Amino acid sequence: MFRIVFTTLLILLALNSHAQQFVVIESSAKNITVGAILDPQFNLELRNQEKLTLIAQTGEAHVVTGPYRGALGSLKSQLAESVNVRLVLGRILSERSDNVRTLGTVRRLVASTDWFLTQNNQAWNLISAEHDGIQCVVPGGPLQLVRKRSPLAEQAQLRASDGFYQPVQWDSDQSHAPWPVNVPVEEGRVYLLRRNVGSIPYRIQFRVLDADLGQASPAFQMATLISRNCLLQAKWIQNAAGL
Repeated sequence: MFRIVFTTLLILLALNSHAQQFVVIESSAKNITVGAILDPQFNLELRNQEKLTLIAQTGEAHVVTGPYRGALGSLKSQLAESVNVRLVLGRILSERSDNVRTLGTVRRLVASTDWFLTQNNQAWNLISAEHDGIQCVVPGGPLQLVRKRSPLAEQAQLRASDGFYQPVQWDSDQSHAPWPVNVPVEEGRVYLLRRNVGSIPYRIQFRVLDADLGQASPAFQMATLISRNCLLQAKWIQNAAGL
């Protein structure tokens, strides 16, 4: 009995510690980058007027302004300004979305957003076939390339930038097609998806997230996606969770 109680206590302590992780979504601190995941034991040192905007894994949002020195998890309430998570995430997502160019090409975020927001992406395995830019994936499940539903069948070509094209087939009135199994998905690698013969291909670049991200609060998920520049998936979370 003692062993069972002790094991349960350890599990609860681990879950509680894990739930207190923070993702940095704004930073003027020299040594802390946007997108950093910080544990409560992290020794936070902020100089005068340096500022962090943090989203806890529980979904709370805080702004911390220097000078400050101490463990992140021991922040006093008067030193951490609680902010409206919905407003701060919406503002940052809007600011990021205004930056519509990457690698000299248009991201086409607006055109690819509306229909993608209606998709069931609970498995975190949907990749837009109509978005030029960065998209986030969670390891473990097979990926699906999603287009806007069309009465016409379509065959596209997909390859890593340093590889060979592989076929992608959408049947008529079908929006999902499996990602080719012989095209490995890797962090930071650029992939080219040619939808029509002679067209400029969409450029897809992946950010691979932690497998347990789906267990975090929607606000933490959205903040993580924004910090990794996965704006399309961030908009999906914003829409699905009402943030």
